[in-house]
Amino acid sequence: MRKKEIYSVLEHIDSTWDQLTFNSNDIFNQHIDTKLSVTTTKDSILYYSSLENKESIIQSIRESYPKLDIDFDKRLLPITSISSKIAPSGLIYLPNDYIIPGGMFNEMYGWDSFFIIVGLLESDAIDLALGMANNLLYMVEHFGKILNANRTYYLNRSQPPLLANVISVVYKKIMDKDWLASALPLVEKYYEYWQTEPQLIPDLKLSRYAPDLHHEPLVEVPDSYYDEVKAYFRDNTVFAFDVSRFYDRKTHRLKPEFYSADAAMRESGFDVTNKFGPFSADILQYAPIGLNSLLFKECALMSELYHDIEDLDKSNYWAEQAREKRGLIRHYLYSPALNQFFDLNFETMRIRPYTYATTFYPLWAGLASPQEGQSIVKLLSILESQGGVLCSTFFTGMQWDAPFGWAPHQYMIVQGLLQYGYKADALRIAKKFLSMVVSDFSHTQCLFEKYDVLECNSEVNNKILYGYKENVRGFGWTNAVVVSFYKLILEEDPHFFSDH
Repeated sequence: MRKKEIYSVLEHIDSTWDQLTFNSNDIFNQHIDTKLSVTTTKDSILYYSSLENKESIIQSIRESYPKLDIDFDKRLLPITSISSKIAPSGLIYLPNDYIIPGGMFNEMYGWDSFFIIVGLLESDAIDLALGMANNLLYMVEHFGKILNANRTYYLNRSQPPLLANVISVVYKKIMDKDWLASALPLVEKYYEYWQTEPQLIPDLKLSRYAPDLHHEPLVEVPDSYYDEVKAYFRDNTVFAFDVSRFYDRKTHRLKPEFYSADAAMRESGFDVTNKFGPFSADILQYAPIGLNSLLFKECALMSELYHDIEDLDKSNYWAEQAREKRGLIRHYLYSPALNQFFDLNFETMRIRPYTYATTFYPLWAGLASPQEGQSIVKLLSILESQGGVLCSTFFTGMQWDAPFGWAPHQYMIVQGLLQYGYKADALRIAKKFLSMVVSDFSHTQCLFEKYDVLECNSEVNNKILYGYKENVRGFGWTNAVVVSFYKLILEEDPHFFSDH
């Protein structure tokens, strides 16, 4: 790869961080919610936690934006319940600036933020990264969990748990033990969210995605999506589950159970995929390998971080929690016959043999044995493609399946391979993904949310049949992973970048 090409992309990323930073002079009107059918800036409302002091928020806003002329009594309202039905919906106040993913996703998202923070730290934007970490802690303190994003209709659900990872990478940069000591109790609080019913599956002591149940269409999801789902259930034979649980053929209506599952699928971050059956409608019946691997790593990191502040009792406690979690994952979610980790349907006690990128999460989390790791790495033979690693081996018309690949999967897989000593495989995948993004940038002058990693381009719209068909520009986590892979390759194989 020519240095000139990668430098052009890196310069673009540096400028994009500024464009994606939420720090407008009018925080009430900056982000029109384009996910909704009706969008307006007229009398838009900023909501704040009922635990907050309204006057301190007003003072903070006035200090930051002294020229702002706002009737705060009309435009700044408390959140009176943890409900997605607050009307009108609006942005939720966070105390610090933050990076948005891009496009219609113009809020601070839960799991996006981990990858964005990694990218900011790689770009030496330490203050912004620290502020985002503190925003995540603020969500846990005020709402009991990291929200899917800071809008009122996301109050009922979270996203994949990566908070201990955030605290770890930020702490390694700032080395502030007082900050770490103040953060860790909130990391524990967030972990307990996942260890409490309905997220907890009591008989297994493993967890599932199960946000506060929704029984009607999600406000941020276009009606056209639900029309697509109904048409699919009407016209196709489904073998993964009994469609009548989710769809009434006589009335051509989706049942409340489908909307509950739809919210859980979006909490998983994989919207939309066939991972738990068509449209992931069966997700509430599953203990996912991805989620439980992330929770194992939360335990392991808390043990390390408590050791860093010399709280050995807490360190030992979380080490024991990690050991227990590892044992449960191996017992329930590993198939010795297939040498793979899978999601488990805990109602039928059967695994779903759906080869997916989350199969690599046990490497990233550090819970796989060397022998299990070796079996996982062999799956690259069916998941690796010209532009990186596919989401799955299945072509479903859904954006979190083949032929698509996403930056967070590439990052976690590469880091997992490095951790288990598969440096050549890790570098090969990093080079493939970086080369694809740089090549596509030469034509589009933009980075995108996702890519077709088979054809190595960002032209995905006509290949997505269900759900969001747009390829959003920006894009926060793609920026972050490009910077991370560039630095990794520069350190391990600097000759990959040439002058000619």
